[in-house]
Amino acid sequence: MADARRDRLEQALRNLSPAKRALFERELERRRRGEAAPERIPRAPRVGPLPLSIAQEWMWRQHERDPTKYARNLSAPLRLVGPLRPDVLEAALRLLVDRHEALRTTFVVEDGVPAQIVHQRLDFELVRAELPPSERTLEAIKAAARRFIETPFDLERGPVFRVSLLGCGEREHVLLLVMHHIVTDGWSMGILARECSVLYQALAEGKPPPLPELPVHQADYAVWQRERERRGGFERGLAYWRDHLAGAPPAIELPTDRPRPAYPSFRGAKVPVALSEALTRSLKGLCAEQGTTLFTGLLAAFEVLLATCSGQHDFVVTTVTANRGNPDIEAVVGLFLNYLPLRARVQGTFRSLLADVRDVTLGAFAHQDLPFKKVLDAVCPAHDDSRTPFFEISILLHNTPPARLSFSGIDVEAISIDPGTTRRDMTLEWTERDGALSGFLQYSTDLFDRATIERMVRDLQMIVEVAVERPETETAELSRLLRGAAAR
Repeated sequence: MADARRDRLEQALRNLSPAKRALFERELERRRRGEAAPERIPRAPRVGPLPLSIAQEWMWRQHERDPTKYARNLSAPLRLVGPLRPDVLEAALRLLVDRHEALRTTFVVEDGVPAQIVHQRLDFELVRAELPPSERTLEAIKAAARRFIETPFDLERGPVFRVSLLGCGEREHVLLLVMHHIVTDGWSMGILARECSVLYQALAEGKPPPLPELPVHQADYAVWQRERERRGGFERGLAYWRDHLAGAPPAIELPTDRPRPAYPSFRGAKVPVALSEALTRSLKGLCAEQGTTLFTGLLAAFEVLLATCSGQHDFVVTTVTANRGNPDIEAVVGLFLNYLPLRARVQGTFRSLLADVRDVTLGAFAHQDLPFKKVLDAVCPAHDDSRTPFFEISILLHNTPPARLSFSGIDVEAISIDPGTTRRDMTLEWTERDGALSGFLQYSTDLFDRATIERMVRDLQMIVEVAVERPETETAELSRLLRGAAAR
């Protein structure tokens, strides 16, 4: 019986994402040492402008250098089918604006330093439009959505979000939510979608809003984070990242189809990528044998691909963490995500690489709360504005089932839209659904042709196929196999 419980626990640990596993292990270590629970975030007085969080300030400066002014707009288009009540939807959205201060925030510059102002009220109005029958195809809807997404925000005047409802007949609508990244992230977009559906349901049924009051908001976190830095709260994290990145090259020098421009245009495109259910199952099995996660296997395969293309065997790939370890901000809309630079040393067999990647990933997630900008300041204080060190190549895995949204009898479906922009040279993004992996390799069209990226996608699939079949294969041999396939 004890062995069965232990096996179930080990299986549950393997199924955790790297972020959740790191948090679990950190919590166990905290309890073992008898340390206090995570520090609570206090409410800050709302008197005048408040500081930005470190991530917000970095995002603001990136926005200032963005020639498009919309490359940092995030969107969440939803297709709604059923007897929607637009007036109830608008009322639900107004409650969201009242609930989340991030939606009522604007940005100013004082003495050269950006700051945020939280407004007591914001007059919100849902923009409604009825599409003519000729513009109700999926491609026409996506084109209209892209135009909506590509409208820049004025961070000083605000608001820094907008919502539009496109009518496609009596029983079908498209809800478009667009926000600037300085007040949101992927986790926050999920919060807004879930809470909007909960509020709509309550209002449609004549019930009071069921959401509890939030303990803090984005600006409270910013004030707390700046105070924590002032007290030396970043020193432990800085020591880890200095050691982890000591001597690491700041960039992966992939061969490009065109010279790198002095300043990026942020134009991008995507090439689809997929692994069959059988191949996904085999990769997960190999990862389980090594006591690690699917993310680790995908990252190891990507590292072999990058090493083959660049000729480098020591480099850094970045991933993203929600950075919601403090329970005070778990349900708060704002920019809290963080970027984690993962050091790659591609050598040995694929199986041994998996073990190395596992250790690197767990170490990084255990130190995920140090802002990426502070890592850059410590390791690469002077860098070229055209490329951010450790940032230009990234990987993500979404393996959490999407939340079921209920708009009181309305069927809800997310619409995937390629905005045609990218903030990096290359991003490999995976989603696990129904036992199979699919996603895309997003790339900068300043640098790469589509044919180049399509070849990389084929090579990545070959790496996974060989690795799961023969995990003792040397990574150098995997590179030789790819070069041989390219020569044929």
